Amino acid sequence: MKTLVYLFLFLASLTASAQPSAKPAKNGVYLSLGNQLPVNFRYVIARRSAGERYWKELAQTDFPSSSVMLKARLMTVDPILRQGQVLSDTAVKVLWRRAEGALFTDSIRPYHEMPLYASAVGVGYLDTTAKPGVYEYRIYKRNSDEVSMDSVTLKIDYKPIKLPNYLTPVSYEAADEAVSIAYVFPGDEKLGGVRLLRSRFGYNQFEQVPAFTIFSKKQDTLMVRVTDQTAAYKIAYQYIAIPFDELGNEGDKSDTLYIYNNSRAHDIGFFKRVTAHAVDQDKTIELQWKLSNPGDVTAVKIYKSFSWDGEYVLVGTAPAKDTTWTDIKVKPMVTYYYRLQAQGPYSSSIGSIRVQALMKAPKKMVMPPQGLAATANGNVVKLAFRKVDRDARGYYVYRSEGYNGKPVQLSRLLLSKDSLLAYQDTIKNSFKAGIYTYTVATINTSYEISGPSERASVMLSGQIPVPAKVRAQLSKEQALVFWNDMTKENNISGYIVYRSEKLENEESYGEIKKIADLLPETNSYVDGTLAEGHHYAYSIQCKGIGNEGADLGALSQAATVHYNAQKLMPPNNVIALAQADGIALSWNNPLGIPLTKVKIYRGKVNGELQLLKELSASEKDFLDKSVEKETTYFYTLSIIDARGKESVQTDPLGVRSK
Repeated sequence: MKTLVYLFLFLASLTASAQPSAKPAKNGVYLSLGNQLPVNFRYVIARRSAGERYWKELAQTDFPSSSVMLKARLMTVDPILRQGQVLSDTAVKVLWRRAEGALFTDSIRPYHEMPLYASAVGVGYLDTTAKPGVYEYRIYKRNSDEVSMDSVTLKIDYKPIKLPNYLTPVSYEAADEAVSIAYVFPGDEKLGGVRLLRSRFGYNQFEQVPAFTIFSKKQDTLMVRVTDQTAAYKIAYQYIAIPFDELGNEGDKSDTLYIYNNSRAHDIGFFKRVTAHAVDQDKTIELQWKLSNPGDVTAVKIYKSFSWDGEYVLVGTAPAKDTTWTDIKVKPMVTYYYRLQAQGPYSSSIGSIRVQALMKAPKKMVMPPQGLAATANGNVVKLAFRKVDRDARGYYVYRSEGYNGKPVQLSRLLLSKDSLLAYQDTIKNSFKAGIYTYTVATINTSYEISGPSERASVMLSGQIPVPAKVRAQLSKEQALVFWNDMTKENNISGYIVYRSEKLENEESYGEIKKIADLLPETNSYVDGTLAEGHHYAYSIQCKGIGNEGADLGALSQAATVHYNAQKLMPPNNVIALAQADGIALSWNNPLGIPLTKVKIYRGKVNGELQLLKELSASEKDFLDKSVEKETTYFYTLSIIDARGKESVQTDPLGVRSK
């Protein structure tokens, strides 16, 4: 059992990354938070989905306080991260001894690269609430004083993935008390474990069984030996193996393996070589093979399918001594897939590798597609083009970096007979901007490939940064907003300034509105449209160079100001006297304020005050001759300053005319 643990650690340490990252898991998004252990701080994880403006805090992680707490966390981490792992006390003690007193994950290699242990010590987090879609994650540190720092933003188009490879059985041993199967796993993916499914022979109800797994390397090939220790003696079983990585993402099922658990059964070996080739002149496909132990073979069964992973149907049986078989029931330009299985007196062999063949039709001139156009949205490039070759079977897409780079064929073949076609390519996320050029070639039904089409290029912004240290301050009656100079970022084409506002008595800010587009050389903005008594919040967003400037980064943290201008004082020492020819008013204007007008308002008892007269700022008295005799009037005054703002009105002053 210890060997298994050490091998897991060895495989997990093959790659290392100290930078925060987001990866798709079987049941969510796994975040690697950084290379600092959260000893004197906490990691804070916030998330928002596409179309959302505000961040939602998901979780905070910290370092375990003791080895007991570490073990408890390992036992309660999401089951997806625990599957295939052996949680031994020895591993817990080793991890705690390395981590206690450490500040960086270098001290706990290779544990920090394993999501199970990384989550337990606070440098990993599995977001199981994520559904397929585009998300942005913001990871930052928060100290004991509740101060946040070192913010990093990650973007991921999350969807569950499938491992591109599957396990191929190469040998097995039936030992009465157990069945051991050896598999080969191709590719460079980190394998986290194997799910072994078992069924009684003749039934199709497969169930997972506990299995002991050992990994080894043989000539740069990963060998996996899986042992079923619950197999019953002299029982025939069917086995299927499913590989999964350290985040629970699974590969395809292996071929079904039939095993009779009897150590005294004949060993009929396995297929060392299988080939298939078309004999065009005879309109047949010929299979050839070689067995490792042909002496115990009674017959060779041939299975055929129309797709690589489709249903394989028994189409023929060859005598034990034969090493060739000819399929006469074939058509031109149809791909056929074959598998062989040797039959012994007690059991069958492991199925052979799958081989394919087809007969070619006469060669024809092939025309490339026309009208190739490419558009980019984020890191997704969509190609559109037009079919011109009537005999087209599919299309190969080629991509090169820059305008004149070497074209590299993309792995996916587009099979379509439509006249208007589309292809989607996802570029690996990068912090740098880039130019990508595409061409397309036609493959016809004779499997002839045309020359390249005309080229189409797109410019991608890469990972668009978030403006840092956004600040806002009042300058006279304007708000000055400024942020760090980001001209060093070669993928920035400008900035967008957003503003939201609220009144003094309101709890939350209103709708965020775009108020300005700025050039990349500008890292400040002056807002001169403030209203008294309002709070304002400003956020900045970077525009990328891709998609004609439509690629946008995340909004920065908001910077706020409160505009509460000094109130304009009204006239003072107001006097009203009744005279024979009217009511005389006099007053003093406030000192030190540039004035333009004085307004006089008049009203009767229980009546509304109406504007009576506007005077120049130099006048300080007024005779109201439009009064009625023996009538009570009320007067108030206000002033207008050079900005056009009006002061509050004076208290009403009453007087009765003569």
